[in-house]
Amino acid sequence: MRDSERLIKAMGELDEGKIEKASRFLGYVKGPGKTARSRRRARRILILAAVIALILSLGITAYAVYSHWSKGLEQHYHPTEEEIAAAESSGLSVNPEYENGKEAVSATASGVTITVQQTVMDGSFAHISLRIEGYALPEGKYPSVGYMEVTVGGEHFPMATGYFVEEYDEAGNLIFCGEDGGLEYVISAGGLDELNNFEGKEIQVVLQDLGIGDKAQHFTEVEGTWVLTWTMKASAEIKTATPGVEIGDTGVILEEVELTPLSVRVLYKTDGVWEGYETMEVFDLQPIGVRLLDGTVLQKVFGPGGKTGYTDLEACLLEIQSSADQILAPDQVEALIFARDYPWARELTEDELYIVPLS
Repeated sequence: MRDSERLIKAMGELDEGKIEKASRFLGYVKGPGKTARSRRRARRILILAAVIALILSLGITAYAVYSHWSKGLEQHYHPTEEEIAAAESSGLSVNPEYENGKEAVSATASGVTITVQQTVMDGSFAHISLRIEGYALPEGKYPSVGYMEVTVGGEHFPMATGYFVEEYDEAGNLIFCGEDGGLEYVISAGGLDELNNFEGKEIQVVLQDLGIGDKAQHFTEVEGTWVLTWTMKASAEIKTATPGVEIGDTGVILEEVELTPLSVRVLYKTDGVWEGYETMEVFDLQPIGVRLLDGTVLQKVFGPGGKTGYTDLEACLLEIQSSADQILAPDQVEALIFARDYPWARELTEDELYIVPLS
């Protein structure tokens, strides 16, 4: 019964835009631009029938994953339809409230309900989208959480941050609430020492007190504690390499690479100990992108400021973990790209890049 209700609801959400998107996903070829109303209606019915057939054959979960990416994670990754399909099949993207007809992962306190609506996880990073319902954000104010923590298997993530998803209305005003008045809060967590440490483990998210705030200030309006606990699902995709070669003429040796859909871990052998690690500076030579098997060069995939530190001071082995700003297919990556002074404002020319093959 629950799946039937979701199916009916899903059908009700199939507006013209979603039907056009579904038609491209199904490989439907568009007809001539000028058609009679009856042809347009017939075409819509045919596409709708195809969408229904797809849902019935794959199950309601497939439709939910295809069409219910959270606004925040969609804004962050801008996934293509192919990436959405691949993320679902690999376990990278999961919608807990739609999975196998199970009850949603949610908690309610002080009249406010917080629900896990989507996770995007691989072996190193976890991105969690939460839907917050029942809190009336005062107009013109910034939402704020008093306290947040994330643990996996009882272990705290070394790095965990959260933010409320924002957008602008037609008048150019910054807004946080959706049409239904709900808020979306996205948590990003990572920095664990071991990769592929998520699948099948219990993850717990704890939020305390909702309110307003800006510039690191918080003023509580709703007191409460929300505890969300569920079993994790994550992609196990990973590409490893041990190049053992110098990066250009920098004197830095690239010893190891571990590439996942959402991150990269590199192990350098530096020429002496780099003292900046003690003051949490950004190492000068950063992984910034990848070259694919088809020759495509992607810059600005990885940003600076990830987890950095020496794993062996005596051997001068420096490790950096960086998250990706787009979803990668590790098996399609042929080389890793490095650069000095991360190019915030511009694309670098080929002679400014250091490209290290991973094979």
